[in-house]
Order: sequence, then C-alpha cells, then structure tokens
Amino acid sequence: MPGKKKFECDPKELVIDSLEGLTYLNPQIEYDPTYQIISLKELSKDRCHLICGGGSGHEPSHAGFVGSGMLSAAVCGNIFASPNSQQVTNGLQKLENGKGILIVVMNYTGDVLNFGIAKERWTARRNTDAIKMVVVGDDVSVGKEQGKLAGRRGLAGTVLVYKIAGALAAQGAPLSHVHAIAQFVADHSATIGAGFDHCQIPGAQASKEHDNLGSDEIEIGMGIHNEPGYKRQKITNLSQLISDLMPVLTSTTDKDRSFLPFRTQGSSSKEVSNDVILLINNLGSISELEMCAIVKSTGTWLLEKGFQVKRVISGTLMTSLDMSGFSISLVLLPPANEDVTIEIAGEPSLVISANMLLDLFDAPADCPGWKSGYAGQPSFSKVEKKDAKALVQEPAGGEQKPSEETVSAVQSACQALISAEPEITKYDTIAGDGDCGLTLKSGAEGILAAISQEKIKGTNLISDLLQISEVVNRDMGGTSGGLYR
Repeated sequence: MPGKKKFECDPKELVIDSLEGLTYLNPQIEYDPTYQIISLKELSKDRCHLICGGGSGHEPSHAGFVGSGMLSAAVCGNIFASPNSQQVTNGLQKLENGKGILIVVMNYTGDVLNFGIAKERWTARRNTDAIKMVVVGDDVSVGKEQGKLAGRRGLAGTVLVYKIAGALAAQGAPLSHVHAIAQFVADHSATIGAGFDHCQIPGAQASKEHDNLGSDEIEIGMGIHNEPGYKRQKITNLSQLISDLMPVLTSTTDKDRSFLPFRTQGSSSKEVSNDVILLINNLGSISELEMCAIVKSTGTWLLEKGFQVKRVISGTLMTSLDMSGFSISLVLLPPANEDVTIEIAGEPSLVISANMLLDLFDAPADCPGWKSGYAGQPSFSKVEKKDAKALVQEPAGGEQKPSEETVSAVQSACQALISAEPEITKYDTIAGDGDCGLTLKSGAEGILAAISQEKIKGTNLISDLLQISEVVNRDMGGTSGGLYR
C-alpha cells in the first residue's frame, strides 16, 4: 500500500516549527528552543503548577493545553520520542516557586523513566518533597495479564486529568490536594480506541510492517504510536462498532479488562447509577460529520444501559498524527451522596464529590487545545417528526382502476437507477463532487417507498407525477432534487 502524501520535511524541524507556531496562537506562552519547552510567560508564585510532556505527534497534546486553567508547562520530545531528563529538569526550573509541582505523564517507558529521573534528582538536590508525579494508564485494551509488568498505556483520558487537576491548581489548592485529585481521576478513567489504519510519520517512509491491516478491517485497541491492538475485525456500521467497543470499556465481569468499579443491577444500592464524563477523541483524520455520529451512537448506548452522562466533550484532543480512528473515554464519578474522602498526612483531608469534579471540568481554560463543552448534562433533543401536509390531492370523481403497467414501469426505472449508482458515482467523482449517484439512489428509494405505502397507485397520472415530484424534492436534495422536481 503506498504511503500517504506528506510535506517534504525534516521531522525534527517540523516539531520546532510547530511549537513556534503554537506561540503565535497563544500569547500567554513562550517557547524555549534549547530544551523544547512550552511554558506560561507569567507564572503565579502563589500556587502549585502542573507540567507534562512526551513525544510530539499527539497534538494538541501536550503543549496545546498549556494555558490558564490547565498546564503551566509542557516538555516536548521529537515525534513519538520522550524528552530526556535534562529537558524535563529545565522545565521544572521554570516552575519553581516553593508551592510545588505536579508532573503528569502517560504510562510509556521513556516518559516515566525520564520524568521520573528528573523528579528524583530534583527531590535530592533540593531536599524537598514539594514535587509529585501521576502516571496515567487508561487503555483498557491492555489487559491485566499483558500489563502486569508495565501497566496500561496512557491515552486521551490523560487530558481529563490535566483539566480537572489544572482547574483545582488554578484555585490555589495545595499540591497535596491537586496530586490527590489527579490520581483519583487517573484511577477512575478508562479509554478504548479503534483505528482504520496506522499513522505515518511526516518525512519518513511508510512502514511495510503496517500494511497487513486489511482494507476491510478495523483494529480495536490500536495504540497512539501504532502499537498493535488486541484484535481485528471486519468493518461494520457505526452502531454495531460502538456496541462492540463499549462492553469492553464498561465490563465488570471480564477478569482481564474490568478496570473501573461500575455498579451493576446486583449492587446493594436501591437505584443503580453510573455517573460519567464522556470524551470522544479524534485520533487524527475522522471527519467532524463522523465524530458527531460517534457521539450520537455512544450516547445512545450509554443511555440504554442506564449510564448517566453528566458531561460530554468531543474533539481532537490527543491524536496519533494522521491516524484514521477515534477513542472513547469515561471518567467514573462518585455516586451521589457518596463522597470520597482522601486522608493526607499532616494536612486537611480532601473530599471529592461528583459535583466538585464537574465544577472543575466546567471551569474555564484558556488554551488552544481545550474545546469547552456545554456546562450541563447532555440530552438528545429532536423535534417530533410530523408528516408534511399533502400537496397532492386525489382527483375528483372517485377512485379509478389502478394501472399496474404505470406502477411497474416506475418501479423498474427506480431499481435500474439504484443498480447503476456505483457507476454514476464513479463518473461524477471524476467530473464533479461524487454525490450524483447517491443522490439519485436516495430519490429512487423514496419513490419505491411511496409505492409500497400506496401513495403512488397508478390511478391518476397527474397525481402520481406530483407525488413523485414531492418525493424527489424531499429525499434527493442537491442540484438534482431541484432540477428533477
């Protein structure tokens, strides 16, 4: 399979140019080219700060979330490569103010190793414990057996850790509380992804190792560095795909992949309630049209299974370059009236409630990567479908004898048009925008439906033509709909 078309570029120079471009989008931040660090220009001395980082190629993660209300700095490696510990140390120095620093990283060996080394050196040289670290591993496709040594991979749930912990830090909470809430969100996050194909690194040749994913296959659990998923299956319709993914994400019976304590009907609670924050993430090249359809299918599945989605956000938050795929993340909130108290040695305890987490999620964040959602519980809102007033009236003089020849001729024409759709689409793709075949097919299917509903009966030619005109206008759209009406 030939590689995708890309700009001619040096991958390292591309990262530098991208980070410089980010400063043009966000006047709050500055770029340190020596250590590839994005940080706030003005740093408060009265609160703790969050720093993150990792390999580039996941934009807007991580540098795109540096801004008021989220991260204070991000340390960026080259594409899919962790920054080294010296880079991280220089990032920590930018945030030093005595109030403490929280490191948040995804669970990948290089990130954990280099950020961990920098943290330990920082602690030893300054004789301080005012630095904490949270490692996020929310990927449920990595089962407990597979991940028993290295743990699960970090995915888009990490962004929700940034958001909630960053909002608490912005309020001036002590490092211990910010660390505790970040760890809570990380521990209660789960993500499942799916990819139609692997990503391609700009400036590099397409890897032949990734050509074995069939053109009719989708990979469940594909990683954001092209890591293999846990299974492949035939591409199906979106509703069925969501029905395949969500049980993996929410299972309480799968011994290998049951990670979150979702309540079941066997719970002692009188009313079983699983309140969640839902994140639908574009891994790179899924269209916005398809993303909203994924939101609809996922929201419907959760609603039917008794979940209460308290907040939803959809967008491009953590990518894998140009990967054609998406991921679904859930954060399980504490049940209503069942707050979680976290004891902290020598300091006041932290009480975490669902409302607290939702308020922090809703808090403003000023950075290019965060797409603020509606601050409220989502619901589907659809106007009840009503039949349009009939513009076609039956002829005066009573019912006439049906003409089977007329109806049969119309049916044959419609069926022939439906059969010809692929060829018409092919020619229109060459000469136009490629919608002609599907548009005509939609009109033909509408006419056949009208015949089956006996709206076109062959009793009056004028009446039938008017009915066909209305169907074409309603079902076809586009230029063809206007012309053929």
